[in-house]
Amino acid sequence: MRRLRGRRRRLDRVRAAIADLWTPPASYLDLLRPETVVCRCEDATAGDLDRLLHERDWTLESVKAATRATMGRCQGRNCLATLLEMAGRARGVAMAGVTAPRARPPARPIRLGDLLHEPLPPARPSELPAE
Repeated sequence: MRRLRGRRRRLDRVRAAIADLWTPPASYLDLLRPETVVCRCEDATAGDLDRLLHERDWTLESVKAATRATMGRCQGRNCLATLLEMAGRARGVAMAGVTAPRARPPARPIRLGDLLHEPLPPARPSELPAE
């Protein structure tokens, strides 16, 4: 166990170092220009997001619906933090004061036969016992 704990501590230090390396400076929002692409998956620019965030009655859900930011292939792993920072700045609060949009997996109904890769007979109503 001692060896495993030591290895875990080393891995935790590496993880923390990587997180510190990728943490943007506090003033990185000042570097954004209107044409800067914030959400690469959905091609949402800082100008698009900023325009919506400065409207009167916005929610992150409405911004997300209008721009599809955080809904692309990465599911917000690359752009959600920037969107939250921008939203916090628009509201005049810290990012911690902004509630992130609810995550929804890209799911849709699928037929059981498609999962099994074989045709299934059509469903028929079950026979109820006579009362």
